[in-house]
Amino acid sequence: MESIHIWLRAETKPNERRRALTPEKCRLLVERGFQVTVELSDHVPGVNMVPCGSWVSAPKDAYILGLKELPFCEEPISQKHIFFAHAYKNQTGNRVVAEFSAMAGLCGLGIGILAWCHQQISPDKPMPAIKPYSSEAALIDHIRMELKQVAKFSHQQLDSNLLQANLRKEYNSAEASDGYFNLTNGYLNCLVLSSGISDMFPSIIVIGALGRCGKGAIDLAHKVGIPEKLGVVVDVSCDPNNPFNPLPFYDSATTFDKPCERVKLNSNRPVDVSAIDHLPSVLPCNSSERFANKMTPYLLSLPEDPAWVRTRQMFEGKADEAQKVKEKYLSSVIFRDKQTVGL
Repeated sequence: MESIHIWLRAETKPNERRRALTPEKCRLLVERGFQVTVELSDHVPGVNMVPCGSWVSAPKDAYILGLKELPFCEEPISQKHIFFAHAYKNQTGNRVVAEFSAMAGLCGLGIGILAWCHQQISPDKPMPAIKPYSSEAALIDHIRMELKQVAKFSHQQLDSNLLQANLRKEYNSAEASDGYFNLTNGYLNCLVLSSGISDMFPSIIVIGALGRCGKGAIDLAHKVGIPEKLGVVVDVSCDPNNPFNPLPFYDSATTFDKPCERVKLNSNRPVDVSAIDHLPSVLPCNSSERFANKMTPYLLSLPEDPAWVRTRQMFEGKADEAQKVKEKYLSSVIFRDKQTVGL
């Protein structure tokens, strides 16, 4: 039996530094008999290294593994691709096997606090660009430094040790619940800062990775009086182009270069919205390690594992739906054209 070939492609999205596999997991796959090809990365003994973007000429039987969406191209794709995407809706009976929810929430909370700190010191200036951090400790250190600046500026004492403890608490609660933050007053996947953090930052809301939770978070904010103080909203779901966007007060994603968009709500004070669609890239090493740990067992069971069987069935079913919609659309266009020319 020929070995399964996994081709780890390079990510092309700006500031995307995560990878679906770590060097350790690449070595494990090779030891288990897989053929592994990696685009532009640190050299891993026993792993074939190739230029960025060369997956387009990879063998047709290779599984092209990545994280974010592929670059736009009109050429047909011949290989099988595995990547992380919110591609379909209305799934039933499926479960999450590998995700970034916990890291997205942790990074979102960190960026929200940094945005709040910036508001306190420079309320009339947009938040400057952010860069990925080498580790969670580096992010915490930066937040500590910014908190000290706010304390100095406002003559308030902010407990950064309490902040770090609660950051870990929120992350651990997400880990324990398969990546989803604990319920807050019954609203699914919404994190309105709790415990000691809320005393420090009553003006930050972090909304989780299920878009429909947004309304619940805003409703809860009204009930607890946050809109009077609201200064920052971090939308992890980041779905502004969806016609059912639960947060209609902003209409475009933000970026690492411009992490916040300032909007006006009902209150007189401005609100900064952060909606970066790859938030876990704030901590690329931590995020990659966590994702690879969850993903590798399923790669080792390619293609027989029930998770892959369900995925393929879902893909083929949605492809059939798309083809029927396309045919219906083309038929209506042809019919209108015939009417136009009087046929």
